[in-house]
Amino acid sequence: MTPCELNVRAETFQERTKAESEERLVLAYLTARWSRAAKMPELDSILGKFKHESKKQKTDDQLLAAMERIHAVFGEEKEPENMSG
Repeated sequence: MTPCELNVRAETFQERTKAESEERLVLAYLTARWSRAAKMPELDSILGKFKHESKKQKTDDQLLAAMERIHAVFGEEKEPENMSG
């Protein structure tokens, strides 16, 4: 593993750890808040918001930019292989 790859893995681990901590904090907050709620909202109405958000698709430009970032970190210039045979 190169130093660059190690750095990328360390940054990824930090981001994942931070996201997990934030998720736990939000869960604790919502648990405390909902335990005091007079009327609970329907679960389907809450989950529906998350399902709707996950269906957003990225544009071609966003996908290309993501692939270029990945290539800059891990890839090296290679000629495309001929797929015809």
